[in-house]
Amino acid sequence: MEIRLAEEGDIPEIVSLLKLGLGESLLPKSEIYWRWKHQDNPFGKSLVLLAIDKNKIVGVRTFMRWKWRSSNGIIEAVRGVDTVVHPDYQGNGMFGKLTLALIDHCHKYEYGMLFSTPNKKSKRGYTKLGWAEAGKLPIQMKVIRPVSMMLDVVLRKKARQKTTLKKDESISYYLNNVGLAKLISLNNLLYGSNVITEHSAATLKWRYADVPVAEYHAAGVEDKELKALFFYRIKHTFAGTEFRITDVFFSDKKYVQNLKQILDSKVHEHNADYVTSGNFGIANLLGADMLVLKRKVGPTVMIHNIILPDLSNFTGFEGWSPSFGDLELF
Repeated sequence: MEIRLAEEGDIPEIVSLLKLGLGESLLPKSEIYWRWKHQDNPFGKSLVLLAIDKNKIVGVRTFMRWKWRSSNGIIEAVRGVDTVVHPDYQGNGMFGKLTLALIDHCHKYEYGMLFSTPNKKSKRGYTKLGWAEAGKLPIQMKVIRPVSMMLDVVLRKKARQKTTLKKDESISYYLNNVGLAKLISLNNLLYGSNVITEHSAATLKWRYADVPVAEYHAAGVEDKELKALFFYRIKHTFAGTEFRITDVFFSDKKYVQNLKQILDSKVHEHNADYVTSGNFGIANLLGADMLVLKRKVGPTVMIHNIILPDLSNFTGFEGWSPSFGDLELF
């Protein structure tokens, strides 16, 4: 069996194996999505390792590039995604072999750390390989229409069809705003020593405008220039219509109340039943009333060191503030 890095011509066969091994119930698999995720990523092209047997791809292991920032500088990172082993080759340790081989490449490129949000089956594999559990991503939820949600759950209604709204140009408007770069810079300062994504106008465009599998919106506060901004998407679930806040940026905490008012109007506009958000420590947009639930119910995040002195900042999310947008869809 041959183990080698993937090449451009391998993409169609890789996507076919992903469809076979992972299915498309959560996200569609396509060459367009693969290229967006692994080749067009402004953080860098993904590392993709293949297992080849009899001229056929039977295993794929992928580390997607990411960048975190902290008070100590930029952390080059990779995230374990899109891993699949052909059904006929499962159970022979291929997951571990490909993972360890790809980690060797990470040492070569001097990446700092790895992270992943595995399912239960994959989590056992990560644990055997010595990865540590950072914990579950803290998620906040505010119930807007509790009766509607209870009816949806009790009656087991299927996810609602997408509501047709007028064409939304908000993403384009805010991504082309001349004050965006300054807003990102000021937002970084608010997090102090906490580790956050090293965002730029280019990474936000890739993440929220170019993504081929989901539609996002944006809303912001302007006072001569852009002062605050959040990105969100509408997700129709078995419990009703979810208003998911994926990223928030502030120039100053004094604009929190202004953005809350805009949030309330957007929630009403989309007829949302509930709002979810990551734990943005600098600005709690959901408030503190009795209908706000704060639980570590998000995806379990696994971490593994490569060349960093330690991963203490990444344990328990005390010094690490990934957003919903950092971890969903991938």
